[in-house]
Amino acid sequence: MSESRMLVSERDGVVLVELSGVVEQPLDFNALASRAVLMNLQHTRRITSFGVRAWRTGINVLSPPVYFIGARPLWVAHFNTTAGFAGCGELLSLFLPYACQQCKNFFEVLWDRRVVGPFDGSSRVPQPQTCPRCRGSADFDDVPNAYFACCARQALTPRSPALDALIDSEHLRASAPT
Repeated sequence: MSESRMLVSERDGVVLVELSGVVEQPLDFNALASRAVLMNLQHTRRITSFGVRAWRTGINVLSPPVYFIGARPLWVAHFNTTAGFAGCGELLSLFLPYACQQCKNFFEVLWDRRVVGPFDGSSRVPQPQTCPRCRGSADFDDVPNAYFACCARQALTPRSPALDALIDSEHLRASAPT
């Protein structure tokens, strides 16, 4: 089992937290309690049931503003089904699961809520994507209303230009596994 890693740095007055590996142990967010936090979740492969409990305990010490980016489907499932999972945070970007109809390849595509706008439950069904393996057509591989439930009930709040620039730079580094 791969242990979780939490790298913490500061850029432009915002604390950037990058999680990776498997979340299965307590995460100490106490030092971040009164800071603006941007949490990059894209490199986390798994979160265990103990990790969910530890996450909820840790996340509740944070105060706004807290933003989450790069949430893989495993995180989205918890944002949708685990009460209090986001704490006071706001989910800004998430990876969408896709399945290719031709070669049966599964891959993910980054979806930035700041760009696409609010999800109203019906008009934002993700468009088909080109499969990176065979160039065939791939469809969104989940139920849109269920997958985007956490987005539908969470309005986007205004952010500083410096924070948006930091988010953009992190998205440029995003790489979805194929």
